[in-house]
Amino acid sequence: MRSALLAVPLCLAFASAAPAAIATHHFCITTGPGEYLQANLDEKLVLGKRSRLDEEKRAAGRWLYEDGKVRCSVTGLYLTFDPKDKEGKVFLAEKDVKGARWVVRKGEGRPKNHKEHLGAEWGALEAETGAMKGCRLDAEVTQGKGGGKSVRLVLRKEPKGNVEIARLYTHR
Repeated sequence: MRSALLAVPLCLAFASAAPAAIATHHFCITTGPGEYLQANLDEKLVLGKRSRLDEEKRAAGRWLYEDGKVRCSVTGLYLTFDPKDKEGKVFLAEKDVKGARWVVRKGEGRPKNHKEHLGAEWGALEAETGAMKGCRLDAEVTQGKGGGKSVRLVLRKEPKGNVEIARLYTHR
């Protein structure tokens, strides 16, 4: 009986020492394993490495998703589309494009691009409104000058790639 009474406080001590995953307001968007979508100050979309800053801090590859809008946490630029456009071009804009809304379709199983985000909230970005409603965000990645990769985003009914969005968590 006495050993059982000692076991409870010891279990609680170890449980409280474990880091807790706390959801942040930031998301990351990837086009493949280790390829993080970033908005640079020149209003261009590029691929880069995952930021090692605290997940609660702003970084070029961290996005805010709220009320159907996706916005870069550093530049404030919106990742958006023209709801009247039937070609599905996706671009960065300084202002919210009227009538353009995204929805995150929850992913099934494990994410392919986010190995460090197992168990996290993740899925695919899809146009919720407009001529391309129901089409998913897809990426065309090309080798840029100087060894970097450039990316062109489009909406497609049948994506060729695997673009994923995942919530970032911090551990305290």
